[in-house]
This record gives sequence, C-alpha cells and structure tokens, in this order.
Amino acid sequence: MKKNERITIEDSILKITNELLQEWEERFQNISIRNDVPFVNRSHDEFDYFSEIEVNYWRENGSLATMFSIIIFMESKHVLSVDEAENYIREEMETCYNECSTDT
Repeated sequence: MKKNERITIEDSILKITNELLQEWEERFQNISIRNDVPFVNRSHDEFDYFSEIEVNYWRENGSLATMFSIIIFMESKHVLSVDEAENYIREEMETCYNECSTDT
C-alpha cells in the first residue's frame, strides 16, 4: 500500500476518533475524567510499518485512569478498516467509561 493511501486511512480513523471523543466528552467529564488529544503514531519503517492512535484518559489528580490503542497497521498489514473503526472505538470507549465509573 502506498504511503498516501495509508495516511488517508489513518487520518480518516483519527477523524472518527475525535468525533466520538466529542460525543462522549460530557459523560467522562461528569465522572471527572479527561482525555488527551489523540494523534497518529507512525513508524518510519516501510518494511515493518506500524501505526496506531492511543487514547489516554486522566483523573483530575493527573494519574492515568485508563487507555486504549487503535492499531491501524501492524507489520505493514492493514488491520483496521475505516468501516470497522467506529464500532471498535465505541466499544473501547464504553469499556473505558465503565472502568472509570466503577473507580469513582
């Protein structure tokens, strides 16, 4: 897969991630949890390419509450499509929310 194609896929999944974070923001704020601004973390190895988006959730005291990772490419293989991303991210956010809700 060409570099531009990978970047288009990664950017699309990042956009979905940000939209879902906005959708869930108030629920997390109600339990005093906030998230970092996510970004695509990319390797520069064309033969063993890896990319992911990491979402970290933080407590008010600055400690990590929970996190999840969205792996898009691993060992140069496309492992998460744009079509699958929304459901996957929603499930991960639900899990994180439930973990954080029971901690408070």
